Amino acid sequence: MNVVAEAPDVAIPRAVRLPEKDAPILRAALAAGATHLLTGDLRDFGHLLGRQVGGLKVQTPGAFLRSR
Repeated sequence: MNVVAEAPDVAIPRAVRLPEKDAPILRAALAAGATHLLTGDLRDFGHLLGRQVGGLKVQTPGAFLRSR
């Protein structure tokens, strides 16, 4: 696990649409080189669940645990 203090200025893929409040979460995960982004925010990240975004897979915590 890497802790990233602030969301760096990392580009989010153009096809990904997120509310401005959620973009720093994705940018931090991308900058940290994360393989997975686990979220329960179905409203804002739901359209990304199960997809690869910039090299990381977006999943709910439950889906991640079931895949192990």
